[in-house]
Amino acid sequence: MGEDTWFCENVSSSFLFIAGLFLSVSVILQKNLILKAGQFLFFIALSALIGRKIRYFINLIFLLITVIFNCLAPAGRVLFYLFKYPITEDALKSGLSKGLTIITLIYISKISVRRNIKLPGKLGILLGYAFNYVNELMQSKNKIVIKEAFKSIDKLLLETYKKDNVDLNTNYCRNRILGVIIVSLLVTINVGLLYF
Repeated sequence: MGEDTWFCENVSSSFLFIAGLFLSVSVILQKNLILKAGQFLFFIALSALIGRKIRYFINLIFLLITVIFNCLAPAGRVLFYLFKYPITEDALKSGLSKGLTIITLIYISKISVRRNIKLPGKLGILLGYAFNYVNELMQSKNKIVIKEAFKSIDKLLLETYKKDNVDLNTNYCRNRILGVIIVSLLVTINVGLLYF
């Protein structure tokens, strides 16, 4: 994952990570389906704006599968019948909510988790290294050959582990007033949406 310039110049990795945790909680706790859909669209747009790859087709398929599986357990008022199977309001809303939540959380993590994350304490250092290695693996995911899946995954893990450039000190970003204000405002608005 390449680092986005504006966030890297204005917000430290640890501050952005903590903001991402608050944003994730606000999405998980959001009960209003319209507001949750708004959060979903906003974080996809923000991800695209800062250069993250958006997989529209995969998002749509995942959302549809989540809704379909949720509709297999009908609950609430019947909206219509699909091949004599009842599609209910509560099951449909619940499926949409779950699908939107998971996809939104993925895009929040794409925005808030950087390869140079620094967290306090020994646990923070271990988490930082874990996120760092995950980012390295995500950059190399095209090296996995399906025919030799286990062998290629093992080789990829060993290559990543041996890399000298998997370093928490690379591209260290710092907090600036404007960045902290904008990210704090983003968190405040999303947490505030829980009260509507």
